[in-house]
Amino acid sequence: PVLTVRETFEFARRCTASDDTSEATIKTDVDSLMRILGLDHVADTVVGDENLRGISGGQKRRVTVGEMMLDRLSKFCMMENITDGLSSNDSNKLIQDLADGCRKNGMSAFVSLLQPSDEMVEKFDKLLILSSGGDMLYFGSCDRDLLRSIFLSPDNPDGDKGSIADLVLQASLDKTGEMENAIRQRFEESSTAAQLTAAISKLRRTSAKGMGVEDLLPHDYPNSFGYRFKVISERRMKLIGRNAVTWTRIVIALLFGLVIGSLF
Repeated sequence: PVLTVRETFEFARRCTASDDTSEATIKTDVDSLMRILGLDHVADTVVGDENLRGISGGQKRRVTVGEMMLDRLSKFCMMENITDGLSSNDSNKLIQDLADGCRKNGMSAFVSLLQPSDEMVEKFDKLLILSSGGDMLYFGSCDRDLLRSIFLSPDNPDGDKGSIADLVLQASLDKTGEMENAIRQRFEESSTAAQLTAAISKLRRTSAKGMGVEDLLPHDYPNSFGYRFKVISERRMKLIGRNAVTWTRIVIALLFGLVIGSLF
């Protein structure tokens, strides 16, 4: 909490940098991401916590997202309920910044949200809806007309009276599972499902033989043990130097030493 936003990002970038990555490259990457996330104006402000005043709650959430996006070895990141506790403006800003950062860095983000607004949903490229049992009911664009054609029964075409979240979650209220089965069938018969199947088939044909999901993950550190030890040591020294308790203990130790030393 005593590190500034810039120092937090620089540490995150160094953790995944190679030994020969220059400081200029690290600084450029950090400055670019801070601009994308709208944090450049608080770059030299401490992050803070409940005992130290720092940046706002929405900005802290963006710092957390930024730390993940500075990993150049990662192609995707997973986030769950990242807008909880934030205002609607901060939530929309966070999702928009996340989308901009992913497009610029060539990454994908998998985000789960609770009752998101339509404005937030429309910022996503794809929408994944799961059944109460965890099966896929829908995967495709966030187009409302398309969602109506799949999630609304032909017998109830006027059932869409709320948000997109309300529209796609109606089926979860049916404990019999009949609505979910009907939605799954309509999706499987749709052109969206056909396009998804074609895209997966093409990916399997063009990918290297035998490649699995585990091959997309890094298997080793990109830097040496000495480099990691140096980066962590520098960060630790900063934390110790900025901790008021550390200096208080030093002063107390000196005073006790003077008092005890004067007795003999």
